[in-house]
Amino acid sequence: MNENIIQRIEALILETDDPKDRALLLIQLEMVKSLIENTDVTKELHAEFKEHAQEEMALIIKGRFLWRVLLAGALLLQVGLGYLFSKHEKAFEELVIQVKDLDEYKVKHMEHHRMEEVYRGGPKIK
Repeated sequence: MNENIIQRIEALILETDDPKDRALLLIQLEMVKSLIENTDVTKELHAEFKEHAQEEMALIIKGRFLWRVLLAGALLLQVGLGYLFSKHEKAFEELVIQVKDLDEYKVKHMEHHRMEEVYRGGPKIK
């Protein structure tokens, strides 16, 4: 279609006898050629931009996927550490109870031992 327009303007240039009309047609021909070149460059830039945009979108999608993988990994780590903490927390609570029981036993044993000394007449001196 562009070639058809150029050919029509060139034909008009050849047909006209008036130098003013010929000058205007030559100017118009150069403008049409410039517009056609500009349109071609714009189409090329659009194609390059579209390709670049697709590459960028692919990177964005890949980035989203990686963030989801990282978040899933962090969630699994958090759940695992929470589970381990709860297991160790129970073991620690049991240990604290055992230490308290042992302390109570020691206190009772010491009181019992003191009571025996009191009933026997006091501590023996050697």
